[in-house]
This record gives sequence, C-alpha cells and structure tokens, in this order.
Amino acid sequence: MRLRALEKMCDQQLARGHRDSALAAGLAAVACDPLRESAHRRLALIHMSEGNLAEALRQYHLYRELARSELGLPPSSQFRRLVAPLLGTACRTGPPEWASGRPAG
Repeated sequence: MRLRALEKMCDQQLARGHRDSALAAGLAAVACDPLRESAHRRLALIHMSEGNLAEALRQYHLYRELARSELGLPPSSQFRRLVAPLLGTACRTGPPEWASGRPAG
C-alpha cells in the first residue's frame, strides 16, 4: 500500500507542477522497492518534464541494468516507448506519454 500511495502522490504532485515533491515521492518509492518499474518510469517522466533528458536516460539505463541482472528481464514496452525519443528510436505506437502531459501509469 505504501508504494501505491507514494506513486499516487508522485502523480498528483507532478500534475500540480510540484516537481520537487513528485521527485521526493518517486525516490521514496524506488528506495522501498528498487525493482518496481513503475516508480522508475515516474522518475524518468519527472526528469523529462524538467528538461533533464540525460537524467531521464540515466534512470532508464539504471533500471534496465537492474532488471537484467536481478530478474533477467528487459524494461517493459511502456518504459521503452517513454524514452524512445531520447534513444533516437522510432516509436510505432504514437507519441510517448510525457508528450500528453499525463503521468506514466
């Protein structure tokens, strides 16, 4: 429940434009469960909304390596679509979520 509450708080704070509070909630969620991809996606989204594209990519790569080493899994297609414009790869399913201004799910 704590993780869901932190993620909801992150989304609400980002929607209100309170990026510092959103970042704090996202970081707390990642600290609680480092393998929770949705928390990492939220952090990447916050960085993208601030124009910190290198930081968003760093967050993606950090999660990608963690998921690979701990679980043997790649990031979800949702996370890959989110950062596709930053990686220079084509996004066949339309614009990334951050382009709409909505928090990532």
